[in-house]
Amino acid sequence: MPRECYVQTSDVKVRLPWRESNKFRKTLQADKLLPHPDYDHECKRNDIALIRVSQDIECNSFKQPICVPTSDLNKFGGKLIIAGWGQITPDGIPKSSQMRLGLPSTVIVGDRFGVSDRAVVAIASSVLHDVGLITSNNSDLVVDENMLRREKAKVRKDLKFQALIEAQALSSGTVFRWS
Repeated sequence: MPRECYVQTSDVKVRLPWRESNKFRKTLQADKLLPHPDYDHECKRNDIALIRVSQDIECNSFKQPICVPTSDLNKFGGKLIIAGWGQITPDGIPKSSQMRLGLPSTVIVGDRFGVSDRAVVAIASSVLHDVGLITSNNSDLVVDENMLRREKAKVRKDLKFQALIEAQALSSGTVFRWS
């Protein structure tokens, strides 16, 4: 049975925009918290909530609403943005690199290897936990954006090499399959 979690609205603040260096940043007080009715504290299933703030928010290029995607959304090969890390450090102020992180679409992984969407999500969540992005207990782990960039470049290089080998094999009439 899931454990109930209670958070006082007086303890919740919304900082807009999230960028650390923005001189127009404003901190708003939460007026009402609406957690997902099926939130499961043990496995973090349905870990999402709506926060109503005490005043209107003027949207601009720094502050824009985000939407929960529909179930039929399929951005094959696209880039996904994870938003809303919440409080992940003891002082509640995370690094900006942890606040917004572009990830390659996990749809590619699932389709390429025949892995279910649920398994891909579990693996991605585990990785994000392992690198310290979705934990409140460890503030020492910081995402090295250069490392992520190098890994993405290596994957692209490997895919280009694989495509080149396959093209050469096809042009020579050789049937070639990757195992």
